[in-house]
Amino acid sequence: MRIMRKRKDKYLTAPEAAEILGVHVKTLYRWAKEERIPSIQIRGRGVRFSEAAVKRWLKSSIVERGNDD
Repeated sequence: MRIMRKRKDKYLTAPEAAEILGVHVKTLYRWAKEERIPSIQIRGRGVRFSEAAVKRWLKSSIVERGNDD
């Protein structure tokens, strides 16, 4: 019998997540504090961001611009 294990998500540091999002690290920390982006507080180690959650957030935050011709 094969047991399916839930895939573990990779957790990113603020600089790693900021690079994916194309924002400054301070902006990312502010967004986390304002709860605009999902984050996890790690006792004694700062804040981490789920890679999957960051990518979902980025995808949902993209606004397509129409052609104004």
